Amino acid sequence: MAEQLKEFWNSCGGFIIGAVFGLILILCGIANFLVTIGIIVGFGLLGTYIQKNKSSVKKVLKNLIEKW
Repeated sequence: MAEQLKEFWNSCGGFIIGAVFGLILILCGIANFLVTIGIIVGFGLLGTYIQKNKSSVKKVLKNLIEKW
């Protein structure tokens, strides 16, 4: 029995811990804060990428606009 439990934990333990942690965050109301921080960081990284790769971004946008 102990071996089966250990095998189950090794295969599903990460999911169980993640689900419990997510549930705690939602119940505490921290999830909205984390989503807001994630959006801010994501758009910051997007802006940095666009700034460093202006020419390739211009080409991609030009091709997109021409297709429409």
